[in-house]
Amino acid sequence: IGQRNTPENGKLIEQRIFNELTRGNFINSRHLSVKVFPISESGVGVIIAVNPPDTVGQVTLTYSYDYRDNKIVPRNS
Repeated sequence: IGQRNTPENGKLIEQRIFNELTRGNFINSRHLSVKVFPISESGVGVIIAVNPPDTVGQVTLTYSYDYRDNKIVPRNS
């Protein structure tokens, strides 16, 4: 909370999300993609994509996160 929106912090968020979703093989790391990018001075966008095996589809979830109030908001993808 209250941290600056830097590329380093974006990478830390990306790694944390990836690690949490792949913990205990909840999602296989080969099927997961996480991208974090700045959207404002205090906010980032997060795109989580899962490509399940043996399917033709992809599940994509999009969120925004603001450091000032520590809130995650789902967005349309």
